[in-house]
Amino acid sequence: MSSIFNQTSSILLLINLIIFLLFVYLAIRSIQGKRVDDHPLCRKCKYDLIGTPTPYSFCSECGYSLMTSKHISIGNRKKQPYRAAVFTFFAILSLLPVTVQSMDVNINRYKPFRLLLFEYMNPQFSPDVEAVHLELMTRISPADPSLRLSDSQFNQLFIAMMEQDPKRINFKVDKNFYTMFTVLKMHSALTTETKRKYFSFQINNLLNQIDNSDYMGLAKQHVEFRNKDVLTDELLLETADLISAQINQTKNKTKYSPALLCVLLEAHQQNLLSEKQQKDLISAINRFTVTANATTNNQQSFLNFKLHIDSNFLFYMNMLGTPVETGHQIINIRGYYLNDQFHPLVIPQSTPSIKQSFQLPFNYGGGFVRNYPNISWPFGIPKPKETDTLSLDLEITYVFDASPTLLTTNLKTDPITISRGAQEKDKTSTAAQSN
Repeated sequence: MSSIFNQTSSILLLINLIIFLLFVYLAIRSIQGKRVDDHPLCRKCKYDLIGTPTPYSFCSECGYSLMTSKHISIGNRKKQPYRAAVFTFFAILSLLPVTVQSMDVNINRYKPFRLLLFEYMNPQFSPDVEAVHLELMTRISPADPSLRLSDSQFNQLFIAMMEQDPKRINFKVDKNFYTMFTVLKMHSALTTETKRKYFSFQINNLLNQIDNSDYMGLAKQHVEFRNKDVLTDELLLETADLISAQINQTKNKTKYSPALLCVLLEAHQQNLLSEKQQKDLISAINRFTVTANATTNNQQSFLNFKLHIDSNFLFYMNMLGTPVETGHQIINIRGYYLNDQFHPLVIPQSTPSIKQSFQLPFNYGGGFVRNYPNISWPFGIPKPKETDTLSLDLEITYVFDASPTLLTTNLKTDPITISRGAQEKDKTSTAAQSN
């Protein structure tokens, strides 16, 4: 980020010279004083000539010739020595930047913490934000312990950084800011309350798809926070509600970091989720959709449908190359709704290879994208109508390798309109022509 003060040395010198001359001029005017009346005065001794008969010849006080107007001044003046002293001080102060630059003095070493913090959070108002960064980094880990920031200042700095634009915490956007943030987030001086704010900060970044490097660490960091009583049940439940609501709002539109999934699963494993929240959680983990068509063969109608399973979460290798959550999901198709009327799913004896339940492994947070198979079931049904709709009734259970807590719920897929097969369309067309 550029600074409005980042100019060449010659321009900086010119600006300081103009400011210096302005203060010198104001100091001189203050010494001369402010005119308080329009009395004629002897220019030499300033004797007030009011009441002296005119024309003036000589000053009765000092004998100075008053024959011409140039020997007479107009108005008594009240001098302002205190204002002159102030303007003189600022005139000297205006030369300080040039003096410091010429002497190569690190003026940031003498700045109070609050001034450094303001300049670092508002780089447009800092003469040299990089120098401010170096000074703060020095105070974070100083060779001289007396220069070290206090614990309160550590927390103030980290909280102020979190209140900045999250995109600034990116190595490609602001390398210095990113480096300091990385150092502070692991510092032992951070309080429990600051760590909670950091956890919520990261959750919001992940939900808003903010690109920063902490995606990798948060998935395991929530476990560390849990062990240190940072992630309380109240905060965990509040966060789980926020994640579920956001994912369900953007369903089928975007994918999220598996770190968010780990937080949801943590809330479930702590028995904090209601039945509805568990159902929302499963809906958030995967998207279940169905496609179907109806065909007619020898006056018998058949329904062919496929179940499609897609994840709401990105799959990627984390820094350690191991999955964050592993296990398997059991999907049982209990039946289907045809025009809102439930029909239990019965496997025909003629098709023993078709299964009503199947099991799929998962490893969220590690490995590569898993393409779940699309599975088809052909079943005989009554003759389909033009407006037939279909949805599946599913029972889904997640079994986790690292936890005995199961996650089970029933889901109903969104209804779809059944497309009619070629043979059914041909028969409809033939009947229409005969009529």
